[in-house]
Amino acid sequence: MDHCTQLDSTNAIEVFSVLFERSFDEGTEEYHFCLNDVVESNESYCEQGVCVPGWQGTFCDIRDCKIKNGGCGRNFKCFQIIVNNSPFMNCACERGYSSADNEECISTFS
Repeated sequence: MDHCTQLDSTNAIEVFSVLFERSFDEGTEEYHFCLNDVVESNESYCEQGVCVPGWQGTFCDIRDCKIKNGGCGRNFKCFQIIVNNSPFMNCACERGYSSADNEECISTFS
């Protein structure tokens, strides 16, 4: 392991994502952040521009960090990173903080 570098918590960034689809024993359920919640033909439908603040797109499934902190709440910060040459927005604790329960950022400094 001469070529590997061990990272400690001060060199790592935690990333949490919103789960848009969940599997249950009874089937699959999809989550969209719409304000209208109209269902047609058993498919979720979002009127364009009627997303919960911090979300955008046809299915209100694209986080928008510029509006209401991307819906991340007050404990997390909305970050944009590039994944496979595409922008990806997600909620995470700021540098120097981490979260064990995805609800609160706690300082990693002792």
